[in-house]
Amino acid sequence: MAGRGLAANNGHGRALTSYDGVDEVRRGARENLRRGANHVKIFVTGGVSSPGTTPTSSAYTREEIRAAVEEADRVGTYAAAHAHGGPGLRLAVQEGVGTIEHGALAADEDIALMIERRVWLICTFSIFMHPTGIEQGDGQRAAIMEKVRWSRRVVDENFPRHLASGVRFACGTDSMHGLMPFELQTLVRLGVSPHDALLAGTRWGAEACRIDRELGTIEPGKRADLIAVDGDPLQDMAALGRVSLVMKDGVVYHGVSRGDER
Repeated sequence: MAGRGLAANNGHGRALTSYDGVDEVRRGARENLRRGANHVKIFVTGGVSSPGTTPTSSAYTREEIRAAVEEADRVGTYAAAHAHGGPGLRLAVQEGVGTIEHGALAADEDIALMIERRVWLICTFSIFMHPTGIEQGDGQRAAIMEKVRWSRRVVDENFPRHLASGVRFACGTDSMHGLMPFELQTLVRLGVSPHDALLAGTRWGAEACRIDRELGTIEPGKRADLIAVDGDPLQDMAALGRVSLVMKDGVVYHGVSRGDER
């Protein structure tokens, strides 16, 4: 949990509060950490769903990004950066963020830098590829849909190469909670093996979030958070949508819907 994301006044991700300047970024990071956040999130580039922002340029200066990273480092955690690609993404990686959230418009040189700095790429496909994502909420906004179609084209062209490059990657869902099956199926469509897609949704995700001592694999001493599905996802990734059992901290939760193949 990151708490309130750090966003510039004219940037993507701004809600009720913005943080501008090194001192405000430090204050925002410290407030979140004091309230229980276990990492810091900073919105570096513009977003696909924000009119008037550019998904490859940075809303923050190098010094502001460095301040967020330093505050995270100070308490033994990491900074996650919302960044799609271009100079904004490279700036975040150069200043030491631990993960890049999205990276949809990353170029080869962006990925090469991430590999060099061992930064995780957190893929989030459903927000701009699934029909219930941005398309459902902003389908009538031409400027936003143009960026959605642009992102889809770039991902289809570049991600098979990126995901085979050696960059460390995992999967998230952004705000599309419940669509992890779609995320992992998209990885497979882009050339990732079913085995590695499952790792991206489990062990590698836990490693990226630095909680792999507790979660991500089924081992003695770890939390018993797991699901059972009808079918073998190594043969049919759609089986991930057919959940038959949910266990959290060793407790089985009943009433799980079946046959949801989103």
